[in-house]
Amino acid sequence: LDELVVQTRAELDGGNDPDTLIALDRATHGALWEASGNGQLVRTLDWLYVHVLRLWNYALPRIEGIPALTADHFAIVEAVKARDGAAARRRMHDHVQGFQLAFRAAWSGVGRPHPRAVPGERQRHQPVCSVAY
Repeated sequence: LDELVVQTRAELDGGNDPDTLIALDRATHGALWEASGNGQLVRTLDWLYVHVLRLWNYALPRIEGIPALTADHFAIVEAVKARDGAAARRRMHDHVQGFQLAFRAAWSGVGRPHPRAVPGERQRHQPVCSVAY
């Protein structure tokens, strides 16, 4: 997890490439699932992530706040490392809720950014993400 945080911070400070951020998102989610020690949870969430990628592919040209969504992982990782279950749960909830709001806005055509997006922030993107599962 520590190396993924370093890589994600470097990408957010540098290129903000959507494909790279999505690959880091997938790796971070996977590492957090593995940290649970629950094999069934890992298999289920791994299977569900395929559908998340489908949403990313659709929404990339329409969404603001990809860096904010990705940066949510820092607080989640810190809470997990601190073994603070309540904080981790709260931060995961906020992350999922931000994801849902951003994607609902993308699907509805409403240009509403992630609640923690930097005003006016736009990401470079291509119509279809090249990240493969």
